Amino acid sequence: MNKLDRAAKRLAKTVLKHGSVVIRFHQVDNEVELGTVDIAAAPGDGTFEEESDGLVQVIETSDWLIDPQALIIAGSVIVPSRGDWLAELDSSGVVVEEYAVAAMAGVPPFEKLSRGYLLRIHSLRRKMSE
Repeated sequence: MNKLDRAAKRLAKTVLKHGSVVIRFHQVDNEVELGTVDIAAAPGDGTFEEESDGLVQVIETSDWLIDPQALIIAGSVIVPSRGDWLAELDSSGVVVEEYAVAAMAGVPPFEKLSRGYLLRIHSLRRKMSE
């Protein structure tokens, strides 16, 4: 591991240690829930522009930085995909908000950051079920 790799790893650990909340990630395939995992995630936001028929729509996302190695469901490390969703939890484990994993403007629903030590999940707030 070179100096840049070590610095990227330290940066990822610092972000998650000091700027995170707990989320519950739900893996879904064809509307069937495959499993969940509670992980630390640093919340953020992003903006995408989509153009259609000369109109530009600006979409604001809620993004989550996670340790990609923590996203383990049924014994396997997974990657987020459209259809998955997550819930932000408060300190007592109660759901605060729910978000759908989203992909916009040809961008996949996640990006690797910090030399792969962080994963940025793109999501949109969704209406919470009663």
